[in-house]
Amino acid sequence: MDPTKLCVVCGDSSDGIHFHVESCRACAAFFRRTIALNKLYKCLHENSCAINKTIRCMCRSCRFRKCLSMGMDREAVQPSRDAIGKHQFNKKRRRQVVQLESDGHRQDSPVTEGQNQPSCSYQAASPSVQPPLQQSLPYLSGMQIAYQSMLERRRIMHGQQTIHGLFENEQTEPLAANFDKHIDCQHKEFGMISEMLNGFGHFRELPVNEKCAMFKRFFVQFLATERAYETLKAFGPNTTRYLMANRSYIDVNNLQQFFENATVANKDPQAAARMFSTMVDQILNNLIKPMGAMNITEMEFLALLGQLLWSSGLSDMTVETSALAKKTRETIFLELQTYYASIQEENCFVRFGNLMLLLPSVNAIHALMKENFRMITIFGMIETDKIFEELLLA
Repeated sequence: MDPTKLCVVCGDSSDGIHFHVESCRACAAFFRRTIALNKLYKCLHENSCAINKTIRCMCRSCRFRKCLSMGMDREAVQPSRDAIGKHQFNKKRRRQVVQLESDGHRQDSPVTEGQNQPSCSYQAASPSVQPPLQQSLPYLSGMQIAYQSMLERRRIMHGQQTIHGLFENEQTEPLAANFDKHIDCQHKEFGMISEMLNGFGHFRELPVNEKCAMFKRFFVQFLATERAYETLKAFGPNTTRYLMANRSYIDVNNLQQFFENATVANKDPQAAARMFSTMVDQILNNLIKPMGAMNITEMEFLALLGQLLWSSGLSDMTVETSALAKKTRETIFLELQTYYASIQEENCFVRFGNLMLLLPSVNAIHALMKENFRMITIFGMIETDKIFEELLLA
């Protein structure tokens, strides 16, 4: 067992490669049982339950969905070798109706039979020829590896500084955010995000000036999109809290507290809170709630990031890079199609449409962030530095 490798489902130490992904024994056994016994689960809590090793009784529906979204291959479970007990497998296996307690306030409910085929006719959807998900989704899988590596570096960089915490993913209750600590956190994020981008396809190979231009545009878009996604995972879609990268949070109903006693805030905290309230409201209403309504998966989130990173319109982008960006966007669309087929998503076209509708919201929030930064710079409300000015005044 390598302590540096984590289960992609629950975050516990990985026991090795199971069904083509790094996973612990518990998640591998859960996935094997679910496929071998042909079980179906249904979550009664909007399919947004947290899945991590600190939860004693995880929601089975959300756990299985995460297994699939992280790349576990159902075809790797072989009935002849992995069947449990004396269960007989027929050509037409009947769905077992399962009603299982997942914890004190979540319960899986029975669902009806016959929901195992996608309505979309994709060539890649045939389970008999489906390759391992990482091989089917090379670009998105590469993004996933880079993003997960960034999350691990972030955990160590921003986490509780204990010896145990360096080696174990300790989930602690988020604390109220402070503006000074937030600024310090953002400075650390620059390097981690730039390193992550080098794992996004051909980004590493671009000329430096084009990397800089794409990073300037993408950073704020990533900030809004990823914070919305992580907030949704931590607090659910109807939250009034906004999670920061260091796992502290802003209380939307008390933004003034975020700016109080900040050494870099030169003016009234109430004025700064009013300036930022519209932006935070837009993130909550136009990103977090729609993401929650569609129960966005990590692969969909990564596809959204890929579309933002490789979007066109930069004046510093060469003809060659513009062609590469177009090809990469098309690759992401095709891999997303394959991903939907692999998880047997019946409403794939609706999900794809809802995902793409998030792009204008991200761009609107990006524009609002830049406008807010110009205003606070003009009125001297907050001290700024060179790198923030490059990112937000460009």
